[in-house]
Amino acid sequence: MDLFSIVLMLCVGNTVGWLVGIYMEGGRLGVLGDVSAATAGALAAGFIYRQFVPQAGHIGLLAVGIVTAAIALVLWRRFVPAAR
Repeated sequence: MDLFSIVLMLCVGNTVGWLVGIYMEGGRLGVLGDVSAATAGALAAGFIYRQFVPQAGHIGLLAVGIVTAAIALVLWRRFVPAAR
């Protein structure tokens, strides 16, 4: 994965984490938790996507990053218990 793809996934994860954090009110993760969960999901999906579809362009990578960042954040909020 080239440097541009990594930076793209970081930007996508940060943006999606921030937007989902605003949209899903009542979150217990806070802004930093939302952004880090979404960024981890976007980076992981970007690396996996590049392994299965190496000739894919940046538009496909962007779409996969957006979807998986949102899914990762929703799953994190659903299954990880709140800190006490």
